[in-house]
Amino acid sequence: MTTLVAVSRLMSICFSFGITVSPAMATDIPVNIGWAGTQPESISVQDEGGLTEFSYEASSQIFKGSISVEPRQVVVKTVLAIYKNGSVSFRLKVNSFLPSINFRLPMEKASSCTRQLVNRVAQRVDNASDAMRSILSATQLLTIPTPEDCGPLKITLVQARYDRTIQLAQLSQGLFQIDENVRQAYLNSLPQAARASALARVAIYEQQIEGLEAVQLAEQRRLAQEKGNFATAGDINDVMLARVANPELRSVYKDEGLTKSQLERDGQYLDAREASAASPNQ
Repeated sequence: MTTLVAVSRLMSICFSFGITVSPAMATDIPVNIGWAGTQPESISVQDEGGLTEFSYEASSQIFKGSISVEPRQVVVKTVLAIYKNGSVSFRLKVNSFLPSINFRLPMEKASSCTRQLVNRVAQRVDNASDAMRSILSATQLLTIPTPEDCGPLKITLVQARYDRTIQLAQLSQGLFQIDENVRQAYLNSLPQAARASALARVAIYEQQIEGLEAVQLAEQRRLAQEKGNFATAGDINDVMLARVANPELRSVYKDEGLTKSQLERDGQYLDAREASAASPNQ
């Protein structure tokens, strides 16, 4: 695992990963999930009412659905992909200013577990698509039963899958979150004596990932301001004000220079700009 990569250009990262971002308000955010290699049998999103299955558009090989988010809210939803021999789930942190989310599941077939395949998963990557590919590969390799069991290599796989999950969260600007089962499997793979220090590292990494929420919202606010959408920028600022009131999030927002007092001043400025833009004398 590595320290958190510097984050500065939300739009360029989201474009490379196929995540469309704009300051527009949304309640039902479209989610489009493509695939390569092995086709999922179904994809669903889990919410309070249970699982809602996505529709499948065969002509474009895309599963289409939506994530419902109340205006000015930030929520975490679980997307579940079912395959013939197993399943994989992803936790997405979504705010109501994302008009759509688009990504692909590149699941490659593997009939046996080899050191070469495991080493490939264990390699660091520099983009979200490759991180996704490694996570899916690790998940599939871990399901291969005896006599072609990975055996000792499974420990490397479990740990590499967690590392790539951290990278996916970083490279997607916190859109993808850490799956609790992936985290727990990682901790269980370690010797008992090493778990205390590992827990401390896990806490640091995941706090850094929480901080990406603040980075993403601040960038969406900036983009709205650049386009003269001061009302939307003010709405985003209000969301950040509400989030910074949460003691568990206050420190990660503060690390980005987003304190309550600063956000209040920013809100006053945005209100003034909105009123000025709406004035008939302007």
